[in-house]
Amino acid sequence: MKINWNSFVPVCFGRKNEFTIFEKFCKVLVEFFIFIIIVFSMIWYMIFRFYLEYPISAVFVITTLFFITNIIIMIMLLLFFCDFFYKEITLKLNRIREKIFKSDMVELISANEENALEFIQLNQGMAHMMQKFNTLIRQEKKQSCIDPLTSCYNRRAMTINFDYIVKKSVREDKTFALAILDLDRFKRVNDTYGHNVGDKVLIEFSKIIKENIRKCDFLYRIGGEEFLIIFTDIDDEKIKYIFSRLSKNVPYRLKKAINEIDMEITMSGGVVFSKEYDINKDPKILLDSMLKSADELLYKAKSDGRNRVYF
Repeated sequence: MKINWNSFVPVCFGRKNEFTIFEKFCKVLVEFFIFIIIVFSMIWYMIFRFYLEYPISAVFVITTLFFITNIIIMIMLLLFFCDFFYKEITLKLNRIREKIFKSDMVELISANEENALEFIQLNQGMAHMMQKFNTLIRQEKKQSCIDPLTSCYNRRAMTINFDYIVKKSVREDKTFALAILDLDRFKRVNDTYGHNVGDKVLIEFSKIIKENIRKCDFLYRIGGEEFLIIFTDIDDEKIKYIFSRLSKNVPYRLKKAINEIDMEITMSGGVVFSKEYDINKDPKILLDSMLKSADELLYKAKSDGRNRVYF
């Protein structure tokens, strides 16, 4: 049998669902005695019926049952007290342990809060520093492949890119061309007007070339006044048209852009096509062969009067 003490005890003690150990003990004790009364009432009812039917032997039986009943009650009371107080003590100990654990955790967190904050700041600083370091590496790699005066690719970049260009041409079965361009009598410009004017000429010359070639082509500065162009996927007609425009634009644009000079500056060049070579060779050997042939054509163009491009 279970009594609803939640509705009864608040009325007695004036508060809701708040029990002391004594109140809990009284509650459980009352429930225990109610259970004992009900059980033993049934037992004594059965003994009384037995006495009515067998009055001679009932005295001995009743005395024996009475003794046994008392023993059982004492044992149950002892077990009740032990069980009740064991549960209460365990509950109190658990609460004490929980409070100690929480207080220790609070102290541990507060003690390490400053160290944790420093660690987070250090981690963020390291990440920011690594990001800057990677940015510097990328910039350094880019700058190592760029000519600082004209912002064209340099010879190092040409060596790196040539392997990619060859493989792409083989894969797509396309023809590429390599051209070497050189400004005619550029030494006279430096000697007459100075190196500052000569630098202006080189910068403007590189701009003119960039404006007249396609986006898929690559421009490199490989020497003082020597530039190299690699034309991807091109034929004879297209490249002749490009150099026809360049030959006309270079003298006109240079004279117009640089007021310090009053002499005409022209260019000469030599062009070779990949279809004239075995492009399945080692890229370095292929590059050396094409450079040598283009340089020979450039030398012939200069020997024949300059201001011309030979194919």
